[in-house]
Amino acid sequence: GLSGKKICYIQKQIDERRARLAVLPGDTDRYAGSPGSEVSDTAGLVVDVDWRQHGRQVYFQDGPYFRLEAAAPVSVLAHYRSGQPAAVVGSHGRGSFGLVGPHPEATDSWYTDDELPVPAPTRDLAVDLVNTALAGRGQGA
Repeated sequence: GLSGKKICYIQKQIDERRARLAVLPGDTDRYAGSPGSEVSDTAGLVVDVDWRQHGRQVYFQDGPYFRLEAAAPVSVLAHYRSGQPAAVVGSHGRGSFGLVGPHPEATDSWYTDDELPVPAPTRDLAVDLVNTALAGRGQGA
């Protein structure tokens, strides 16, 4: 059978593997219903974000915000209206990452399928996220 010592060893191995997989220095949480959020449910809608200090409207459907550790080595590219981070980039190990809550990759059909007004295209935001991550320009890079 499994002794207490073996169980502790197995748990330690699981915890170490989980730590190696943890990319974001912090955690995520559902934006809908979060403190200060204008979003109350999970239906598709258009949200206002501040992307690199420029107001933009982006498709959103039950995405997260990022609860970052103090002095997290990431760059926040966008904030929701509530001030919570909506898009971040950083480095992890020998690579880099980009994480985003809303959907800057959304095409017009995403909006029309949900009977929403189609804002200005947001593909440039998706490209910015990817290019910034690939360039390793997060603070942790």
